Amino acid sequence: MVRVPRGTVTSFFNNLEKSEMTKVISVPYVLNKNHDGQDVIDEALGELIGEIVCVCYTTTRNEKTGERDNFDTQISVQGHLEGSKKTGRSGRYRIFKYDPVNSSVDTFCYFYNHSVWSIKEDSSTPAIVFIA
Repeated sequence: MVRVPRGTVTSFFNNLEKSEMTKVISVPYVLNKNHDGQDVIDEALGELIGEIVCVCYTTTRNEKTGERDNFDTQISVQGHLEGSKKTGRSGRYRIFKYDPVNSSVDTFCYFYNHSVWSIKEDSSTPAIVFIA
């Protein structure tokens, strides 16, 4: 998967690997596990490692877009997404928000790739990773 800064989501075939479909993801985008598949979610998570993201646990969800339009329970943690090629293969990710004043981790979040049901990113805010 290739992420580019702006444009539209397009797909093309990579002739070098038996016409395996590769997505070119441009900001803004919305991915949904039921529509795009777990492999696309996994690739998008890998591209976000090291970037600031917002991981959002919500009790309700819009399966098509990953957007919410209600005031139901939601918990969000924003920070740098940690993972690696090694941890990404096992599907383990985390966010730690370090407080330099107190020299401590004040907010954290752990999740598995299979818990992600949607990823949304636009040009003005960090990517939102929705988990359930």
